[in-house]
This record gives sequence, structure tokens and C-alpha cells, in this order.
Amino acid sequence: MTKAIASESVFAGRRRKAFSLAKSKSKASAFLVSRPEDVGYLTGFTGEDSYLVLGQKWASLITDGRYGEQASTECPRVDIIVRRGSIFAAVAGVLKSRRIRSLAVQAEHLTLQAQRPSYA
Repeated sequence: MTKAIASESVFAGRRRKAFSLAKSKSKASAFLVSRPEDVGYLTGFTGEDSYLVLGQKWASLITDGRYGEQASTECPRVDIIVRRGSIFAAVAGVLKSRRIRSLAVQAEHLTLQAQRPSYA
């Protein structure tokens, strides 16, 4: 087993545990990780300005163009979404494409405004 594959299994296990914990606290079908340290802990990503959306068997890292290639290298088996507009519009796009109707968030990290953004 290569080091990269071993590392990814560690991150995949962390994501499963994080999703299970979020699911146990709410009935949400996905979890938005917005705190940079947590995004890195759950994916291995070392860039900035990124959010992670977790589902039971999938994960999508949303970042900007500065980090697209880096994210692809550092986060195997995670869908990489390189956003062009706001990060919240990109999150909404992931939720829409995955047909997510309920989302748990890191309430201690997001402002009230960020929890209720306008996507117009």
C-alpha cells in the first residue's frame, strides 16, 4: 500500500466519523464544513478559502482557481469543485446537483448572514 493510499484511508475514515456525528445531531443529509482547520483535517488539503460538503458516501471540496490543481493532488477520491463565483453559490450548486434538502453546518463558524445568503 502506498503512502498516498494509506493517507487517503485515514482521511476517508475521518470524513465518515464527522458525517456520522453531524447526522446524529441532526436529520440533515449533508454536512457543510467551513472551518479551514477542519477542512484540512478531513481531506488533507493545505490550501485556503475552501469549504467541504460531506454526504454519507461522498465528499466535495469547493475551492477557487488558485487551488484547483493542488486540491486534485492532495485530495484523491474527493470531488473537487473549482468555483468561479461566490463560495455560497458553489455550495448551493453542489446541494442542488446532489439533491440535498437538508444541510447541517458548523454554526459556531458561520455567521448568520452566511447561513442565509442570497444567491441572486
